[in-house]
Amino acid sequence: MGYIETDKPHHALSLYREMGKNDGYSGGHIFLPFLKSCAKLKDLNIGLGVHAEIARTRILKDDIYVGTALIDMYVKCGCNTKAQQVFDELSVQDVIAWNVLSSGYTENGHGQKALQCFEKMKDQGVSQNAITFVNTLRACASICDSDKGEEIHAEIERKGLLEDAFVSNTLVDMYARCGALTKAQQVFNKLRVQDVISWTSLMSGYAQLGDSENVFIIFDRMLGEGISPDKISFLVVLTACTRKGLLDKSWTYFEAMSQHYGIAPSIHHHACMLDVLSRSGHLHKALEIINESEFCSDLVIWRSILESCRKCGNLKMGLEAFEHAVNLDNKHPLAHMYASADVQPQKINMGYEV
Repeated sequence: MGYIETDKPHHALSLYREMGKNDGYSGGHIFLPFLKSCAKLKDLNIGLGVHAEIARTRILKDDIYVGTALIDMYVKCGCNTKAQQVFDELSVQDVIAWNVLSSGYTENGHGQKALQCFEKMKDQGVSQNAITFVNTLRACASICDSDKGEEIHAEIERKGLLEDAFVSNTLVDMYARCGALTKAQQVFNKLRVQDVISWTSLMSGYAQLGDSENVFIIFDRMLGEGISPDKISFLVVLTACTRKGLLDKSWTYFEAMSQHYGIAPSIHHHACMLDVLSRSGHLHKALEIINESEFCSDLVIWRSILESCRKCGNLKMGLEAFEHAVNLDNKHPLAHMYASADVQPQKINMGYEV
């Protein structure tokens, strides 16, 4: 557990192997850190091995903690079918197990199944908590079902959960993602505390609709209220700038991140800047930024540049971006074509997706 808490899941799994050599497994609790490690690393192969060991000890059915951790591991690895199988084997299916399963369906693109979990919980009389409603609102957002979201909203109000900042912020986010900005604004206006998450959720909704002007207005209002933006807030405003091709405004926000708010730009912030520079015809400046940044070896960045070159017809720079992309992705079929000496760079169609 110490290794996990210090973000060293690989070390935790090395202990698992050592214990296995010495036949050191005893009691269900011993499996918890290893399942957490597999979940964090998304290592399904080792996870399956841990599951087999758990099955051998025959503790799964009656140990809700191990069962829930196993469900979470499969969910994080994208295996909802296995997660459901484990859930069905549990003798006690408490609210935590239901929440983990429901969240997994949403995270893996099965929002409708997450909503079915919510209904089954009610049918079986399982007491729902704030996390349950957060998961369900996220499921509504993932499939843009604002009607169901309104039903959940009514239940949240009946249960008095709007005072929970986590729930209320997720409610704003759900309406915003569904494009119901009027509803999102109404909920936002009633919030007891309007923090950076709720402000950013509202901005994100307008950004999704392509309403960049309202994104900037809300961002300025947030600053006026004394709320400091976070990295997500800046990503939203930079995206809005990119869509409008606002190069000067983008630079202002980009520089303010680190200079005024101490936020180190991530690869996503850099990608926005590269996009707006490319759209403005400043591809050389975009390349300078890449080569000077820590993300110069990131495949996504070079793919972004390649796409920009395709749009503006810059063949020379596109070939340079293509070579970087291929070198960084040796597993891609084009890399093997390139290495075969049968394919010459100048003959590659710039419209080809790397």
